[in-house]
Amino acid sequence: MTARHATHLPASARAVVACLVAWAAFQTVTPAAAQDTPSTQDTRLDLPSDDTARAVVRASETASISSELNARITYLPAREGDRFKTGDLLISFDCRRIAAERDAAAAAMKANEAAYNSQLKLLEYKSTGTAAVEQALHQLEKSKAELRGFDIQVQSCQIFAPFDGRMIEKAAQVEVRAWADRFRPRRRT
Repeated sequence: MTARHATHLPASARAVVACLVAWAAFQTVTPAAAQDTPSTQDTRLDLPSDDTARAVVRASETASISSELNARITYLPAREGDRFKTGDLLISFDCRRIAAERDAAAAAMKANEAAYNSQLKLLEYKSTGTAAVEQALHQLEKSKAELRGFDIQVQSCQIFAPFDGRMIEKAAQVEVRAWADRFRPRRRT
């Protein structure tokens, strides 16, 4: 609720809204800090009987988390309503195929590196031309680029929480293949 919306409420209702917002902020205190504070379960807010107030408290930020991978979900720990902290693993995908392709690209890069070094040695002995060395160099650069692409895909196999929050909607399940246009679990801070 913004200040513009709150101006038409009576002063006691504005105070309740402020208390609700403060209470919601208090609930996000870490457990260690919450143990040091007195219990608020028995605290009641007394309002005059003729004043009533209704308010809706909404999150100030939400984020949808999606993946560009076409892979089976192997780990999805959170249920709707569960809290998570920065750095918690939210989703893990089965990336064995991508990891195998990455290993193949690494092997190809090593082979192209050996071919390039061999061409350089042959050039020292004037047994090959510069065109063959340049071609070996371009093959090596291409294989390095392919390896970087697979490294990026492997890094996308696990999605970690970028901030503290709460799961508000889960649009996928474990052991289900997720596509980028269908998988959009939402997180609320």
